[in-house]
Amino acid sequence: MNITAFYPAILTSSSEKVIASFERMGFSIIHQRSSVFGDGEKEYVLENETKQRVDIVLIPEFEEDVHAVRVNVTDFDEALKTYYAEGFS
Repeated sequence: MNITAFYPAILTSSSEKVIASFERMGFSIIHQRSSVFGDGEKEYVLENETKQRVDIVLIPEFEEDVHAVRVNVTDFDEALKTYYAEGFS
């Protein structure tokens, strides 16, 4: 499996608060779109001057924040098989 990049992701119902925290640390929004997860959800990609990135995903119905990792790969099907073989679901 060839990983091309990975970033931390924060799934939250309070994206404005989380984004503001990262902006105070020198990050700015470089990409924003409606989320692939469903209605009312939005995704934001923030980046700092050294090109470090973090994804913030607004999910209004979440009661607690969830921290995850977004992984970019060259072959999704291969990556999925690898993760399943390692016990991820």
